[in-house]
Amino acid sequence: MDFNSSKKTSNKRMHDVTIDEIRACDEFSHLSDAESLEVIKTLKELTVIVYNFYKKSKQKQS
Repeated sequence: MDFNSSKKTSNKRMHDVTIDEIRACDEFSHLSDAESLEVIKTLKELTVIVYNFYKKSKQKQS
């Protein structure tokens, strides 16, 4: 999976990942719309978990 191949110029996204972006990865190209939406939901949940962990660890350092 090559996450560096996107032509994104900024690290900040203003919208959710799309079904087409999910399917652009070879590993996910076979997924249905429903399955792709589930991947998007899971990625969002994982992002929240990682962000909250990061935020808590930064607060402990202060």
